[in-house]
Amino acid sequence: MATDIIKYMSYLNKKFWQKVDIIEDDTSCWNWTKEKDKWGYGVVCIYEGTKKIKRICASRASWIIHHKQEVPEKMIICHHCDNRLCVRPSHLFLGTYKDNMQDCKNKNRLSKCDRKRKNPYKRIDSVKDRFLDKIEKQKNNCWIWNSSRDKNGYGVFLLNKKVRPAHRVSWTLFFGEIPKGMLVCHKCDNRLCVNPEHLFIGTPKDNAIDCSNKKRNIAQKNPNKTPRGENHGNAKLKNKEVKKMYDDFKLGLSRSSIVEKYGVKRATLNRILSGHSWNSVTNIKS
Repeated sequence: MATDIIKYMSYLNKKFWQKVDIIEDDTSCWNWTKEKDKWGYGVVCIYEGTKKIKRICASRASWIIHHKQEVPEKMIICHHCDNRLCVRPSHLFLGTYKDNMQDCKNKNRLSKCDRKRKNPYKRIDSVKDRFLDKIEKQKNNCWIWNSSRDKNGYGVFLLNKKVRPAHRVSWTLFFGEIPKGMLVCHKCDNRLCVNPEHLFIGTPKDNAIDCSNKKRNIAQKNPNKTPRGENHGNAKLKNKEVKKMYDDFKLGLSRSSIVEKYGVKRATLNRILSGHSWNSVTNIKS
């Protein structure tokens, strides 16, 4: 079935590559950095205003952008590099489902049913013992989760017929119930670690502060690659408009007049003039 993505080419060309970690060499993968599906493939969402109208695989979108045509019916996008997050056009090829299965077989990537289990199945009745059977202790005292993970890279554990984050289960097993509305955070910044001594209870605000203090958010890790101003995916204004608003305010125009002149919300203008947003254009330090 055709994806009719061609009519959204201008949107994709503007937004798509901002969400890709592009490495300037001849061989490296270009990894998708945003939303992923439950199988670990990148997902790109297309919006009209604030309404989501389409959601397709990022590698498929990359092929369409590069070749400027729809993917033929009954064909799929396959990876030379076997990296599900890679969207580099040269690492993708068009094939049938049969081609993909043959490629998978040639590279010994068939399902676990066709391979011997790494850890033979054994019945463990105790929840705690079953939990500890899925960890690997490292020299830095991290307990690395060796079982299933969610799309964000955290371990998951089946408890009382529900899939739960492994680090939260660890806290419950060793320290008791987690207070309502609280998070279980990592001192070691290792999402797969479930060592209770490496965990602490905190509010979402505590977690955000800890993230900022350790310079772990995207803007701090890759400031040069973080989209700013009109290039940001959620931007509804242009750099020129914001600059004119700021210049008008500096010349003495009232906030009410600026709001009426440019048709923006008062809260948006306040954030611009205080430096909490668009400071890449106004150079205001909040």
